[in-house]
Amino acid sequence: MADNTSAALHLAAPVRIPARPKAPVPQKPQVVRKKKKSGAERAREAVQTILHSAKVFAVCASLLVMMTVLIFQRAQLTALNNKQYRLNNTLSEVKSDTVRLESEFNRLVSVDSVEEYARSELGMVKRQKYQIHFFRNEGTDEIRIPGVENE
Repeated sequence: MADNTSAALHLAAPVRIPARPKAPVPQKPQVVRKKKKSGAERAREAVQTILHSAKVFAVCASLLVMMTVLIFQRAQLTALNNKQYRLNNTLSEVKSDTVRLESEFNRLVSVDSVEEYARSELGMVKRQKYQIHFFRNEGTDEIRIPGVENE
């Protein structure tokens, strides 16, 4: 019995070894051909392409216009800044000339300058008290000078 048991064990339980997975067989690539489009589909695609191109062109044109306007404005701003700088320089020169001319004018019309010119160039002298004459008007239209006979 011992012999039958060991022989039965060997026959009863066969051991299975897992099979190796098979490598996938490369398949030939299939060429997918587009189905032919009808005339209406081609016309619709052409219209969509034209619309897309027009949109791209419009965006590019508007960007170009905006860049041109910005460059033009910068050029104008630079020109105006240069003009302002030149005018400020001219204004400061005119202000300094004004100050110089006012001081020269004040020097020329000062009382001392006028008196010196009158004395040296015109030969004038200051009046004395005895040179002052007063006139009396007694309510008539005639003037009488004391010491002088009036006719």
